Amino acid sequence: MLKRVTFVVSAENHPDVLARIVLLLHRLPIEIRSFHMQRPRHRRKMILAAEVDMLPEQADRIAASLLKVVQVLSVEALPRNPINDRELFE
Repeated sequence: MLKRVTFVVSAENHPDVLARIVLLLHRLPIEIRSFHMQRPRHRRKMILAAEVDMLPEQADRIAASLLKVVQVLSVEALPRNPINDRELFE
């Protein structure tokens, strides 16, 4: 049974990071439900949140794959939908 998980990715503020993450998620057998990014101009780091439907046992593998993307600093898999939470992007 598919489970909805939100991956919160913290990365260096570079324009090509978004493309790399989207390409990675596109290649994996998961459905992206929503994707949100906050990229402040004068900060060194940006936050991306991807809400996906996937098998529960895939979470660790997907998080590990996201961590391998150049300039990604951290990845957190959350079982709820924090995309609407303002605290996530502050």
